[in-house]
Amino acid sequence: MRIEDLRKEDWKLNERLQYLAKRGEILEEEYEKTVKEILKRVREEGDKAVIEFTKRFDGVDLTPESMEIPFEELEKAYKRIEPEVREALEFAENRIRVFHEKQLENSFFKEEGGIILGQKVVPLEKVGVYVPGGKAAYPSTVLMNVVPASVAGVEEIVMVSPKPNDYTLAAAYIAGVSRVFQIGGAQA
Repeated sequence: MRIEDLRKEDWKLNERLQYLAKRGEILEEEYEKTVKEILKRVREEGDKAVIEFTKRFDGVDLTPESMEIPFEELEKAYKRIEPEVREALEFAENRIRVFHEKQLENSFFKEEGGIILGQKVVPLEKVGVYVPGGKAAYPSTVLMNVVPASVAGVEEIVMVSPKPNDYTLAAAYIAGVSRVFQIGGAQA
């Protein structure tokens, strides 16, 4: 990606900005078209399309059986990571959990004129969480998305992540993810 320096005096700033804005719209349309095609194929072909796109975009060869990571693998990843990282993840999970539990407390109060205000947390039955994967580790993304859902009372939390690493899987184990699939992108 080329970075444009718009501070140069010889640039016609407004013209350049309009060009860059239009270029973004064109790319957006292309991306939208591509994503719609991926979604259409996944709806029509199911796992076959998911497997094909995962190989094409992520370089991972999957079968319908290998898409889901067995829960035992999450526990193994948890045991493989460094003890100090495991401790840090558990500490973070607890802090996030305590914060969100406080949000569950009765927040209703009376305003002037007898008006009652507040919020009521009602959990969804299932939640899907997307965690970026590949070269970087995003265990914080797991914790920040899964723990609030867990605290809210969501029954099933499904995580998808292309090429998840041990840190991400350990965070999923700590946070209480129900199922993990090693897929990503629009096909997930």
